[in-house]
Amino acid sequence: MTARATAELARINNGRALPVAWGEFAVRPTPEVRRTRITAAVVSVVGAWTVAGALWNAENAAWMIALAFGILAAATYLPRLLVTMQHNREVE
Repeated sequence: MTARATAELARINNGRALPVAWGEFAVRPTPEVRRTRITAAVVSVVGAWTVAGALWNAENAAWMIALAFGILAAATYLPRLLVTMQHNREVE
């Protein structure tokens, strides 16, 4: 979902560089793209919270919970980063 929404943002901003970490887009995202990005982030948080909750009572839970939130960060930001980098290479 995240990659698809970012790919749609890249299509909308064709010919213009996308912000890599933060910033404003040259062309604002449509409400549908914004909704898809928010939904993807919420699904990722719910998934990480579920995994963290299941691991909470496990032995050595601290590093397992850190791993769950690391996976959350990767699932949320890695697709955005990869699509953005590919788009920005094509723009330059």
